[in-house]
Order: sequence, then C-alpha cells, then structure tokens
Amino acid sequence: MRRSTRFTRFRVALRTAVGFAVLGVGSSVCGAAAVALLLVLQGLPADMGSHNLMFVLVAAAYVALAVVVGSLWTALLHRRTAVWFAEGRRPTPEEADRALRLPVHMAQVSGTLWLGGTVLLGSLTALLATWLYAYGVTLTIGLGGLLTVGLMYLAAEWVARPILTVALEVTPPERAASVTVLSRLVLTWGVSSGVPLLGVLVVTSPPDLGHANDRATLLMLAIVGLLSGAVGTGLLARAVAAPLRRLRVALEQVTRGRRDVEVQVDDASEIGQLQVSVNSMVAGLRVSRVRLCGSGVM
Repeated sequence: MRRSTRFTRFRVALRTAVGFAVLGVGSSVCGAAAVALLLVLQGLPADMGSHNLMFVLVAAAYVALAVVVGSLWTALLHRRTAVWFAEGRRPTPEEADRALRLPVHMAQVSGTLWLGGTVLLGSLTALLATWLYAYGVTLTIGLGGLLTVGLMYLAAEWVARPILTVALEVTPPERAASVTVLSRLVLTWGVSSGVPLLGVLVVTSPPDLGHANDRATLLMLAIVGLLSGAVGTGLLARAVAAPLRRLRVALEQVTRGRRDVEVQVDDASEIGQLQVSVNSMVAGLRVSRVRLCGSGVM
C-alpha cells in the first residue's frame, strides 16, 4: 500500500513539474509574442530604420535565453520543493514553508526575467533611436511583464495545489505565507482590467509612441484583456469558489447529523483557516457526542 502511495505521489510530482515547465515556457512565449505584436502595430521597430534588424535579433535572443534560464530556474525551485513529496514522506517545517512560497517564487522568476528584458530592450532602443521610442518600448514590455507575472502566480497556485495541500498539514494556514482572498481579487482585477486599460490609456494619451494607426493596437488590447480576464477569472474561481462550494456541502452534511465529515485543507488564505475551523468544529461535535453517550444521556 505504501509503495502504491509513493508511486502515486511520484506521478503527481512529475505532473506538477511538467505543468510548471509548460506554464513557464508558454507564458514567456505567449507574453513575448503579444508584446511583439503590439510593438509592430505601433510601428516602433519599423521606425528605427536601419537599426530595426539589430533590435529584433537582440529581442529574439533574449527571449530564447529567458526561456532556457526560466526553465532551469523553475526546475531547481521545484526540485527543492518536490523531493519530499515524491519520496512520500512528511515535509519538515522549512520544506513546507518553501512549498507554500512556490507560487510567489515562480512569479519572482518570471518578473525578474521580464524586468531584465524591459531594461535591456528599453536601453537598446534609447541607443538606437530616440528616448521617445525607448519610452514606448519600455512601457509596452513592462505592461506585458505585469500581465504575465500576474497570470503566472494565479496559475502556479493551481498547478501546485497537490503539493500545497500536503505542506499545509505541517504549516497551518494561520502560519502560512501571507496569501489573502483580497490579494487574489486585486491580482485578478489587474490582469483582467487594470493592465489592459492602462495600455489603452498609454496608447491614447500624448505623446504618440509610433506612427501606426492606434485602432489596431486598441483592438489588440481589447482581445488581450478579454483573454486574460477569462483565464484570470477561471483561476480565481478554482482558488476561491471551488473550496467554498466544498465547505457548503460539508456544512450541509453536518446539519443533517453526520459527524465524520472532514474538509481537506488545501488553501493558505482565509479559506484555509475556515476549512480548519470547520474540521475543528466537527471534531468538537464528535467529542461532545461521545461524552453524552458515555454519560447515558443519549
């Protein structure tokens, strides 16, 4: 039985590793493609004239380097976190804390790489063209990075859920990393509305960042906002609505007289604290029932 459990957890750890790899590469490539399309629609690379090819080559080289570095960095973080999970043993408090910070670390990896690209390509544009073009390139890449990092964090929480659930057995939600429902709501608002609308504001406000027609850029921003909003809302629903639905079902069973109900604690926010409270309440009801039966009242 123990061997079967260890094999199951190894498969989950492997699936989580693959999920992180796909998430890291996919978010980087898709984010870079969206930013590149926005720059082309604004005409910024074309406006650099003879330096256009150099900018494109440097940008492509950095994206390739970022994918490789991000993949290796993510693999290192996941290896440190998932070894105990794959072995089927209980994590130490330090290992549990590290696992609970994994979504934050994933977002930090993505944010660091995007920040490097923003500084590099913004500085290169200032050298090859004008400060106005550098301003446009920096803003476009920076906004793309903010959007990608926000979605990365929400998706990393979903991918790492099986590992986080085991880590919460060692580090309860009240002692876990500071994750709140409010922070998730603010983050979802940012990726679904805040960043795309900020992009619209940048495009429509003076000075003009390029010589292209802004209509295509605004249409692209609207599409990005719709897609990121759908993904962000779906991830938020998985992180908030699904646990609350399980809590409601458990409480309904308790009101019908069941005392063997136990809710899986799989969240480090206030929802996880509520899950712990429900389990404590049911345990208290079981103890009270045993005492009443022992005293002959029932």
